Amino acid sequence: MRSIGEPFQLFYTFFKVSVGNFLEERFVQKNFHKNLRFKKVDSDLAEGYKEKSPYQISKEFLQQKGEINIHVYGETYLSTMYKVAKRIGISTNDHVVEMGCGRGRTSLFLASHFGCKVHGVDWIKAFTENASQVSARNSLSCATFSCNNMIEEDLSFATVIYLYGTCLDDSTILTLIKKFSALPKGTKIITVSYSLLEYCEKPIFFLKDHFTARYPWGRTEIFIKELR
Repeated sequence: MRSIGEPFQLFYTFFKVSVGNFLEERFVQKNFHKNLRFKKVDSDLAEGYKEKSPYQISKEFLQQKGEINIHVYGETYLSTMYKVAKRIGISTNDHVVEMGCGRGRTSLFLASHFGCKVHGVDWIKAFTENASQVSARNSLSCATFSCNNMIEEDLSFATVIYLYGTCLDDSTILTLIKKFSALPKGTKIITVSYSLLEYCEKPIFFLKDHFTARYPWGRTEIFIKELR
C-alpha cells in the first residue's frame, strides 16, 4: 500500500517539472528562436510529437523490453546545453556525439546554433528516424543520427562526447570508459551528475571544468573531462 505522502510527492514532482519545462520553453522562444533556422527546425521536430509525446514513446519502448524503470526519459534543457557549449568553446571545427540523444532536439540545436557537426545516438528507432528526417528536410547535413547501442557506436571521429547517462549502471559506465580511453588525446567527455574519474584507477582523464546547471528535475552537476 502506498503511503499518504507518496501521491503528494508524485504530484509535487509533476508540478515542479511542468513549471520548469514551461519556463524553459519561454526562454527558448525568447532567446534561441531568434535564430530563424533553428526556429524552423525546432517547429518541424515538434510536429512529429503532437500525437504521442517522446515520454510516452520511451515508456512504451521500455515496457516492450521488459525494463523495470520505464520513466527514465529526460531531455537536457537547451539553456543548459548552451551553457555547456559556451564553457567548452564549441566551434565549427568540433564533431559532437550525443549519447542517448532522445528525440534529438539538443543535437539539432547544437548543429543549428553553433554550426558544429553533431551525431546523435539513441536506441529508440522512432526518435532517430524522425530526427534524421527533420535534419534532411531542413538541409542540416551537419546533424546525423543513428539507432544503436551507445556501447557499440563508432566514436573515433568525436572531439566532444556528451553522455547524459544518469541511469546507467556501473558495468556500462566502465565499458564506456574503456571505449573512451582509446580516443585521441584532448577529446572532451561531458557527464551529468557524476564524474568518470570516480570509476578510474588510472589517470585517463583530467577534470577540465565542473559546474551546476538546470535539468527538468532540478539543478545537478556537470563534469567536463579531457583525455590525457
